[in-house]
Amino acid sequence: MIHPNVYADLSGIKWRITKLTTFYGYLKDLIDAGLEDRKMFGTDGGGFPETFKLVIEGINSVEFLSDQMKGDIF
Repeated sequence: MIHPNVYADLSGIKWRITKLTTFYGYLKDLIDAGLEDRKMFGTDGGGFPETFKLVIEGINSVEFLSDQMKGDIF
């Protein structure tokens, strides 16, 4: 891997992608690209900390993510 310390931050993306199928596709693309262990939930919510619940619910609703994978994200 060229940049081993680079992760995909999922904390902001879910509330920007309002269509769940698009969000699921984004996650699936990350996994298919070999970035299964390169996803994270950042807590830098900026001015939007109220969106954390929405994002957490979105990630928890992804059926193709195992509990281990969800735990690794969080």
